[in-house]
Amino acid sequence: MDTYRAMRGSEVPPSSSVIASIYNERFDGYVRVYKNGYVKMTSPAGTVTAQFKELEKADWLRESYIRMLIESGIRGQELQSALAAIERVDQRLSQTDPEEARTSLYERSQQRFHEWCAEQGVDYETLTDENVIRIVAQGVETVREEECVAGDE
Repeated sequence: MDTYRAMRGSEVPPSSSVIASIYNERFDGYVRVYKNGYVKMTSPAGTVTAQFKELEKADWLRESYIRMLIESGIRGQELQSALAAIERVDQRLSQTDPEEARTSLYERSQQRFHEWCAEQGVDYETLTDENVIRIVAQGVETVREEECVAGDE
């Protein structure tokens, strides 16, 4: 098992551009993260430097959504379908004015959710975030059950 040693914040001089440093004994090397976003990996075998772009909000939301799907047990074809839907939305957004597309998508989503609540006898105005999360979880479970039944036929 590798042994690591992380540099504590108190060990970093205030003038340093390094915000994190991890030493790996096995490779006799360091991974250092710099304030400007660069990550440098050094060892006797050589040095590699990379800069990782901070995720934009849309990327972060997409990644969070995909992670949520995976953590909730979505796999296989169901996950492929979700990823394809994300791709279609990305394509549509790239072909239109992003702000206009976001506004339109938000308005359509809100309208459809209001309609769904009315159909289900749910009072939209009294819903909390927890209620919405529960409704979504129940919806995902219902769809999975229907797909399992359809797959058994």
